[in-house]
Amino acid sequence: MFIFKNGFIRYLINMRYFKVLSLFLLFGGVGCSHSTDLSVQKGVSKVLAESRRANLMNVSYGIHLKIPSAISAPILGKEFIHFDYTGGKEPLQVDFAVNSKFVKRVLCNGKELDCKIVSEHLLIPSKYLKKNRNEVFVEFVVADKSLNRNSEYLYSLFVPDKARTVFPCFDQPDIKANFNLILDVPNDWTAVSCASIKLVKKTKRSNVFYFQKSDLVSTYQFAFVAGKFSKIEKQVDGRKYCIYHREKDPEKVRRNADPIFKEVSHAVRWMEAYTGISFPFSKYDLIILPSFQFSGMEHVGAVYYLDSKMWLNENATQQEKLGRTELIGHETAHLWFGDMVTMKWFDDVWMKEVFAGFFADKIVESLYPAVNHQLQFLVSHAPKAYSEDRTLGNNPIRQNLENLNEAGSLYGNIVYHKSPIVIRSLERLMGKEKFQTSLQEYLRKYEHSNASWLDLVQILGKHSAFSIEDWSKTWIESARMPVYKFDYELVDQVVSQFYVKQICEANKGLCFFQQLKIEAQGANRVEDSILLKDLNGEMLGFKGLKNVFAFIPNSDGMAYGAFLYDESSLEWLLNNFYKIEDPLVRGSALINIYENMVKGKIDGDKIGDLLCQVIVKENNEQILGLALDYLTSTLLFYSKETSTVEKVEDALWLGFTSSSDKKIKIQYLRAFSKLMKSSKSSKKLFDLWSVETAKEASWISENDLNNFALELAIRFPKDWETIIGKARKRIKGSDVLLRFNFIANAVNSSEVDRDKFFASLLNFSNRKNEPWVIDALKYLNHPLREKESEKYLMKGLEILPEIQRTGDIFFPKSWLTSLLYGHKSKEAYAIVQKYKNGEGKKIAPTLMLKLLQASDNLRRANTISK
Repeated sequence: MFIFKNGFIRYLINMRYFKVLSLFLLFGGVGCSHSTDLSVQKGVSKVLAESRRANLMNVSYGIHLKIPSAISAPILGKEFIHFDYTGGKEPLQVDFAVNSKFVKRVLCNGKELDCKIVSEHLLIPSKYLKKNRNEVFVEFVVADKSLNRNSEYLYSLFVPDKARTVFPCFDQPDIKANFNLILDVPNDWTAVSCASIKLVKKTKRSNVFYFQKSDLVSTYQFAFVAGKFSKIEKQVDGRKYCIYHREKDPEKVRRNADPIFKEVSHAVRWMEAYTGISFPFSKYDLIILPSFQFSGMEHVGAVYYLDSKMWLNENATQQEKLGRTELIGHETAHLWFGDMVTMKWFDDVWMKEVFAGFFADKIVESLYPAVNHQLQFLVSHAPKAYSEDRTLGNNPIRQNLENLNEAGSLYGNIVYHKSPIVIRSLERLMGKEKFQTSLQEYLRKYEHSNASWLDLVQILGKHSAFSIEDWSKTWIESARMPVYKFDYELVDQVVSQFYVKQICEANKGLCFFQQLKIEAQGANRVEDSILLKDLNGEMLGFKGLKNVFAFIPNSDGMAYGAFLYDESSLEWLLNNFYKIEDPLVRGSALINIYENMVKGKIDGDKIGDLLCQVIVKENNEQILGLALDYLTSTLLFYSKETSTVEKVEDALWLGFTSSSDKKIKIQYLRAFSKLMKSSKSSKKLFDLWSVETAKEASWISENDLNNFALELAIRFPKDWETIIGKARKRIKGSDVLLRFNFIANAVNSSEVDRDKFFASLLNFSNRKNEPWVIDALKYLNHPLREKESEKYLMKGLEILPEIQRTGDIFFPKSWLTSLLYGHKSKEAYAIVQKYKNGEGKKIAPTLMLKLLQASDNLRRANTISK
C-alpha cells in the first residue's frame, strides 16, 4: 500500500485496486474525450516549447510505478506534477503520447477533469490553473514503448523525447525538474535511478524503492532501471561508485571491475581540473546493460553502458581498451556538457556530443601516454566523418529542428565525428588557454541551466582574434566537406610554384578557415604549413625543392577535407607506401588514398592490392585496424576482380598465422570471417572454431566465437543446424543465449524460413530489441546471399517512416545500413532509386538524408565506373 500526501489531496491505491484497474483499462476503461483542435500538434513543436518555457517555472514530478515481473502485465502509474504558471487563456499542453484509454483519472488543483487528449497531449483548461503553484494528478497505465522490458529486467530510455511516452511531462530540454520516484518491483528485483535510495519497504511479493529527490534534470536525462542485477561498490579518491550488471562470468567481472572504477574516477577528476567545477551531481552509478541500443547514455546519476564495451576479453585489442576509456570519458564529460549545462533545444544536440567526444579524447590521452594520440584521433574520427560528409545526404553540424519528434534524425557521424575534428581545429586557431577559459566561463554562467550554441559563440568571440560568427557559418552551419587539389610547377625538376586550391563543390564560395600541413617526399623529407584564409592559397615553402617524389597533404592529420592527389604523387604512394616512416603521416595518407578511390580517382582493385600489402607489413595496431576496415568496404563495394578476394584471404590468414600477439591475431580473424568466400578458407575457420569451442579457456572471446558460428552457418548451409547447436551449448549467460537464438534465425539455410523471419521484423512487436534486429538484418542481407535477399529491399525501405516513429535515435540509419549491407548490384541500386523517386518523396527530409548516407557505397559502386 502506498499513500500520496500533498496538501488537500490524499490518495490511496492498494494492490487489489491495481488489479481491477489494469483489467478495466485493458478492456475499454474510461477514455478521455477527443478534440479536433488543429492548433495542437503531435510531438513537441518549437513554438510550444518556447511558449511553455516562458510560462512554467519550478517544475517537479512525483511518480509512482508498479512494475510486475511478467512482460505482458501492465505497469500502473500515478503522478503529481507541480509547477508555477503564468500562462494565458490557452489550455496548458502536457505531453503524453498514449492512447486515451490508458488515462484513468486527471485532477488539477483538486478538481477532477473530463480531460481532452489531443495529438499526444493532455489539455488542461486555463480556468483550472492558478497564477502561482499548481498541482496536476494523473492516474494511468504505462504505455511501455520506451521501457525496454525483458523477462528479468527493464530500463527506461527517454532521449530525445520519449519520456512523454511513459508518463505525463513537459518533455523539452529547457524545462528542468526535480523527480521524486517510487518503484514497486518484484521482491527479487533491485532498482536504481538518478537519485540515491532513501528507503526500501519489503513485502512477500514486492520491494518498494523510495528514492531521494533528484538533482535538477531535463526529462531526457531522467532514468530508472529495475530487475535482477548484481552490484559492486568501490570508494575511489573519496567518492563512491557503484556498478550494476548482469554478467554471469565472475572472472570477466573480476578482471574488468577495477579498471572501470579507475577510469571513471580518473575521468571525473580530469573534468573537475579542466572545468574548475566540482562533480555537479549527487552520485555516479554505472548500469552495464546487455544489448543496450547505444554504447552509453549519460543519465544523471545513473549512466548506462553497453556490456560488450565494458567487459573486455583478457586478450582485448589496444583499440578495444582505448574504446572503453574513450566511452567512459565521453559519458563522464556529458555530466558537465549536456547534463549540468544543457542545450535549450535539440538543434544544439551536437554541442553536448562534440564536447563529450572532444574531452574523451583528452582523457584517453592522459591515461595512455605511450599511444600515438594524434594518430588515434585521426583514425577514430576522420573515416567515419567522411563516410557521411561525402554523401548526397550530408548535413550541417547544427541543423534546424521544428519538432522534437524528429530530433532522433539529427544524430550521426557528422555530429559524433566531424564536430570533434572541427572543435579541435577551433582550439588550435584560438589557442588552448583561451579556449579553456571560454569554456569555463560558459559553464559557470549557465550552471544547472540551459544555453545555446549562440550563447557560447558570444563567449568564444570575446577571447578570439578572429570572427567566431564567420567561422561558425562555415564549419557549423554549412553542409559538405571542403575538397582541395594541388597544382605545382616543376622547372628542371625543381619546384617553382605550389598552390593549394579549394574546389567549391556547392559550398557557395565559403572558405573553410583552417591550418593545413603538407609533406614533400623526396631526397629529403620536407614539411610546410599554410593557413587557408581564402579559396586559393599559395604555399612558398617548397619553392626550390629538388627531386620531389610525392606531396602528402594533411600530413599531421589535423585538417579536415578531401585532398585530391596529383597523378605522380598517387602513383608513388601506391608503389612506395612503406617508404613513409612516420605512422601519423602513413595513417593520414591511407585515409586520403581511400577517399581518392571513393571519388573515382583510383581503381578499387589497386587499393585492394595496397591494403593486402598493408595488413601483412603494418606493425602499428591503429593503422592495421583502419586497413582492415577499409579492406572490408573495398571488397564489398569497389573491387571487381575475383582474384582480389583470393589475395585478401591469403593475406589475412598469413597475418593471423604469423602474428604471435593474440590481440593482433583476433583482428585478422574477425576480418577473415567476414570476407572469406572460398571453401578452402571457410574450412580453415571451421577447423579452428571447432577446436576452440572444445576448450574451456579459449583465447577467443565468446562473442567472437558466436559471430564466427553465424558466418560459418552461411557458408555451410547443410550443417547450419549442427553449427548453431554447437555454439548454443557453449554459451553461458541467458542474455547472450537469447540474442544468439534470435540472430540465428537469419542464417537459416531455408530461404522460406528466412523470408518468414524478415516478414516478422516488419512487425513492431518483433523489433523491440533493436541491436538484435540490426545484427539479424545484416545476416539476412549477407553478401553471399545478395540475390536471395534483394526481395527484402523494397519492403525494408517502405517501412522507414514506421522505423523512425517507433525506433530509438540510431535505429533508422542502422536499419538502412544493415538492409543494404551485402548489396552492390545494379538491381539493388535500381530498387533504391525506384523507392527514392516514388514513396521516398513522401518521407521526412531528415529521413531521406539517412537513406542517402546509407546507400552511398551502393550508389558509388554503380556510378563510379561510368
